[in-house]
Amino acid sequence: MVGADQELDPIKISLAARLLVEEYGEEAFERAAALESGSAAPHFAKAVLKEVKRLLKR
Repeated sequence: MVGADQELDPIKISLAARLLVEEYGEEAFERAAALESGSAAPHFAKAVLKEVKRLLKR
């Protein structure tokens, strides 16, 4: 888990985003957005959402 006081690990962000895209395809963006709204680590979830968006080229 990533705490608010910890620096975000770009490798973990990339891995999480890639797994969402591989698992859900185009629906990954909606899944990542839902995770962001209910996350205990909102900074991490926001970074994952941004990476999913980049991977899907939205």
